[in-house]
Amino acid sequence: MKLLIVLGSMSVALIFAFDIDDDAKNFPYIPMDHSASDYISRTQDDAVARLQKRIDKGQVKLDYEPNQGGYLPGLLKALQVSVDSQMLVFSRTSFQSYRISTKAPRALYFNDSVAVGFVQGGDLLEFAALDLQQGVNFYTLDARKSAAPTFVRRNEECVGCHLIPGTLNVPG
Repeated sequence: MKLLIVLGSMSVALIFAFDIDDDAKNFPYIPMDHSASDYISRTQDDAVARLQKRIDKGQVKLDYEPNQGGYLPGLLKALQVSVDSQMLVFSRTSFQSYRISTKAPRALYFNDSVAVGFVQGGDLLEFAALDLQQGVNFYTLDARKSAAPTFVRRNEECVGCHLIPGTLNVPG
């Protein structure tokens, strides 16, 4: 009899475990041009956008160190991100997934307002920056030396993975 009670309880638990509502029903898709965030036309105000303005005005010059990650050290300094925040990620969840492996992990550096992704030998540096009005904005920066380093906003490409029910359909 005890075995039947245990098996019955386990069956009920399994039914509830697999009968979870789809997150998409609970957190409907929010369009990119929704007035709450307006990713399409609102001007960005995040750490990366502010750094780009300072670069454009000549207030900041990013040094390029070929054997030290290119722009990475200068970017971390300019964005006030500690090198000590580094964590290595082995998942292949990046534009540059073909370069990521257990032998060449993706390095993430972060503070409370920005995360910087670096892949050894990668083509791009990746950024996720918090805008208090829009949520998270996504950017890349060409890893090759340039006379005028320029961040490229990538919200539309990045939200395929970063705008999901797990982030309550808010970019994150």
